[in-house]
Amino acid sequence: MAYDADPTTFAATYADAEAALRQRIADAQALVGSVRLTDAALLKIAEVCAAFDVDGLRADIVTARTAVAHAAWAGRSQVILDDIRVAATLALPHRRRRKPFDAPGLDEDLLDQALGDDEPASRGPDGPRARRPRSGRP
Repeated sequence: MAYDADPTTFAATYADAEAALRQRIADAQALVGSVRLTDAALLKIAEVCAAFDVDGLRADIVTARTAVAHAAWAGRSQVILDDIRVAATLALPHRRRRKPFDAPGLDEDLLDQALGDDEPASRGPDGPRARRPRSGRP
């Protein structure tokens, strides 16, 4: 409604935020080709996909690509567990086998169990990842 009332003022209000977002996207695009996806991270992605009983390899591929993109978005040069977690929540819910009345989304406890903290993929540049508080978001 604010845009309809005054498009010029509305655009000016968000110009700085849009410029920052545009720069962050450009930075991530520049970095994404050099983000390292280790064998340990690939194994962890396969374990997560297997834990959620998804069909085929497409889920693994999409999850891996999404994890790389998320790492680039975060400004990292290597995929860590948090990237895999985000990727799984985006790529797997609609790919898992489920019965017609099963709830959509992913079981957070099963995701935590499948990810674990004992694998090398869980360690970023500053050591083991901290457990993220659940936000209630998918």
